[in-house]
Amino acid sequence: MTKTAALIVTYNAPEKILKKLIKSIEVQEEINKILVVDNNSKNNEGIKYLKKKNIEIIEMKKNKGFSTAVNKGVKALSKMDYILLLNFDIILKKHAVKEMLKVFDKKSKIAGIAPKIYLYDYPENFDSVGTLIHPGLIAANRGIGQPDIGQFDNSEPVFGSCFGCTLLSVKALKEIGELWENFFLYYEDVDWCWRARMEGWMFMTAPKAEVIHHHSFLLKNKPSTFKYHYIQSNLLLSIVRLLEPQKAFIEIARRSKALFNRAKVEKEMRKATLSLFFRFFKMLIPAILSRIKIQKRRTVKDSLLFGFSDGHEGCFSDTEYKPIENNLPQTLALYQKWTLTFSSKYKKEAENASRRI
Repeated sequence: MTKTAALIVTYNAPEKILKKLIKSIEVQEEINKILVVDNNSKNNEGIKYLKKKNIEIIEMKKNKGFSTAVNKGVKALSKMDYILLLNFDIILKKHAVKEMLKVFDKKSKIAGIAPKIYLYDYPENFDSVGTLIHPGLIAANRGIGQPDIGQFDNSEPVFGSCFGCTLLSVKALKEIGELWENFFLYYEDVDWCWRARMEGWMFMTAPKAEVIHHHSFLLKNKPSTFKYHYIQSNLLLSIVRLLEPQKAFIEIARRSKALFNRAKVEKEMRKATLSLFFRFFKMLIPAILSRIKIQKRRTVKDSLLFGFSDGHEGCFSDTEYKPIENNLPQTLALYQKWTLTFSSKYKKEAENASRRI
């Protein structure tokens, strides 16, 4: 019998949000166990609720970040076959886990499954149907902001899966190794999926598995410089660790120049830019040392991985936390639908929509 556990990472999770998640897990017949790893929450109302439900909790003495919490949970669930990794602000629709498991049954070397994730505040629009990374090394949620018109209705390979909600193979977790704990926040899923892809593992979508996500529930009220600090420093560290040797140094130099040029123009970014480079150099040696081990295991070139980004552009405002209010989301959705169906109807509609952008 296949053993599947739900692993939830929490930090200051409100009871009302956790209730929605737990209730949605409880109707998933395939889940054998629920484990919560709490990152030393200051607001304990969510933890009190979980204890009333007799849900197993690992309480961290210090908040060491998402990666450390996940690694702790994975070790505790090492005898499982699959782990459903979840943010606490997710709601699973009925049969979501069943549909993800079905996709695992079709291929042997699949590391993870990406469901259709919808935005809580815009339930007709996607938050993610897998992840991607552009040749310019900007990572993004695939399809974010696009309306669902059936453009992602086929199960297909993707670069990776969003760790807000993904079903992961325990075998893959053991072979690929732990999430890199120096990230603390952001890019940990991109880094792990990149490593998996480099070693020949696959990620697939499960279009009949649907979930809802309160996008950036805890972080949307943080200043933009907070996210900028972590995202940009972690991107530089990922380049050091993962990008092919002939490109890594050039890309670090290019991105560093772009960051400093932005700081010259935008005064509010100057302090954040200095802090992100301080963090980058502080972690540079561990990144280089880990690179040596990672690159020895590479079997797939980066160029093959970046191809998953073709035709995908972001349609979501990271400052207003909502889909872009023009015709771009609809246009991209129509073009995706056209490539899926080869119907002249969708091609014509996409061309008409593009003229109104």
